[in-house]
Amino acid sequence: MLLRLLLGVLTAGVLFSGVPASAADRKFPDMIDPAKRYMFYLHGIYVERQGAFEAYEYYPILDAIEAEGFVVIGEARGLTNIGRYAAGVAKQVQHLLDAGVPSYQITVAGHSKGGMIALTVAALMGKPGINYVAFSACGKAGTEYRGPLNKFVKQDAAKVDGVILVAWAEDDMTAGDCDDALKLGKAKWANKLLPAGKGGNKFFYKPDPEWLTLLYAHARGE
Repeated sequence: MLLRLLLGVLTAGVLFSGVPASAADRKFPDMIDPAKRYMFYLHGIYVERQGAFEAYEYYPILDAIEAEGFVVIGEARGLTNIGRYAAGVAKQVQHLLDAGVPSYQITVAGHSKGGMIALTVAALMGKPGINYVAFSACGKAGTEYRGPLNKFVKQDAAKVDGVILVAWAEDDMTAGDCDDALKLGKAKWANKLLPAGKGGNKFFYKPDPEWLTLLYAHARGE
């Protein structure tokens, strides 16, 4: 009887916790298929502070990317040091390369702080061909968000390589292009200004097809 009661309480907790059934971190795969495309997706600092079940729909974003056929790697991380976290991702990228995955089938993408982590991975790898995406990641001059970019320019930007897409919304008051950093390295990069009216930086809090389509196209070399 006691066992049944405990099981009932646990089941009720799952059903009524408000957590979506699909909400789960995507761990690095145990088996690597060199024929598949791999996508690391790194969320913004909001999730570090507030979690993945509030305004920031991180797991639905992972679901959407996965539905496009990518092998997705991503987790709801806690407060994180950019350099240390990027070093861990870089090791996983190298593991994919060592297993025979072509560089152009690997994408490291992120939003806000996650985008800065992605750029740091590009510096740590220092290899051409790997895809990177930085959404609303580089703070505008004169804002409190400029500090991480200035530090990146001084310490890591000259080592950056790969194929990089930088995108932000026209009404984003905190982030813009990453040119000051990317012009110092060897990467090929393109900027994409997205239209205003969808919340600026918060545009990337939800799996909106407009920015996801950009992500997929870049990851596929289109």
